Amino acid sequence: MSKTARIVAVVLVLVLVGGAFAGGWYLGRFQGRQSGFDTGVRYGEVQAAKQGPLPVRDRAHPLAALAATDAWKSLPLTGAEGEAMGLVANRSLSSCPGAAKRGFSLATSLLEEPYTCAGLAEQLALGLAVLRTYTPRGGVDEAVAEAIAVLRVERRKPVPRTSDKPVRGNPDAAVTLTVFSDFQCPYCLRGEKLVQAYLEADHDVRVIMRHLPLTRIHPAAWPAAVAAEAAGRQGRFWEMHDALFALGPKTLAKGIDADDPIPLQGAVPFEALAKDLGLDLERFAQDMRSLQVQEGVQADMDLAEALGVRGTPAFFFDGREASGARSPEAFVKLRIKAEAEADWRYSWGLEPPPPGAVVPSGLAPDPVRDAPE
Repeated sequence: MSKTARIVAVVLVLVLVGGAFAGGWYLGRFQGRQSGFDTGVRYGEVQAAKQGPLPVRDRAHPLAALAATDAWKSLPLTGAEGEAMGLVANRSLSSCPGAAKRGFSLATSLLEEPYTCAGLAEQLALGLAVLRTYTPRGGVDEAVAEAIAVLRVERRKPVPRTSDKPVRGNPDAAVTLTVFSDFQCPYCLRGEKLVQAYLEADHDVRVIMRHLPLTRIHPAAWPAAVAAEAAGRQGRFWEMHDALFALGPKTLAKGIDADDPIPLQGAVPFEALAKDLGLDLERFAQDMRSLQVQEGVQADMDLAEALGVRGTPAFFFDGREASGARSPEAFVKLRIKAEAEADWRYSWGLEPPPPGAVVPSGLAPDPVRDAPE
């Protein structure tokens, strides 16, 4: 065999092997997705059968009593929606942890002080969005059942959509992304990069940063948060925010006295950054020592506690916490979902099944999953 023929033979073998490998990879990926979907459906059905529905104490609270509550008055109810929402409230498990453990309903939490908590108005609004979405599809009975199912697994929290805090993104956007963060937290640094990438992909959101310094493990987090707020008094919050994150967790902590993080005399932390930003250093030091500025940071921490936020970073699209996979693409979907809910349209947000997957019969329709291509 000539040298040329040997080269051709080797190239041909490589092409065939490469093609077989690529074809096998593609086929395996496709079949794996198919099989994974089917397995997930079966697993979910088995687990649901084992657990069964959580019992709810339906006390049939009268509609008149529910309608007298502030949370109920916040709903823009029309026509027969009030009666349907009364069924939803009485048959849905409370979103208050203590009440839910006892099997009390959302209606009971609305009316009985020992079982109440923050966020009931947001939970009712979620129920109304589901009711309005599914009533045209299957009637009131199906919509009520769907709302009860949604309220069993989803929670909305009373996160303020607007504030006097500096905004990134579109200040007139319909949806607010609230980020609870800690300048000394390495995961928050990753979270900040995620938010930056998200803003490049989606310009239709308002971003607000709130402080949650984990002072027990991050001694520099508190003075850094105060420094950002002090810079904000001079219109440079985001510039200081970016500069603090740019230092990195280790550098941020250098020179910080955990017992006296913001001394009453002498220099205050991060004056060098303030100088680089062209701030009035005397005013910056005064604001860092200001009780009003520090109380602003504490107010963010109090809000985080009320919302049940324990770690950082935490992301909320309006009242919906972003859990699970976090990526710019996932955040775009959450923003769209939050925007739809603000317009009283609910979607489970399920991914469409791959071609050939076995979809269980009776699966409730989903406006996103079942939308035409």
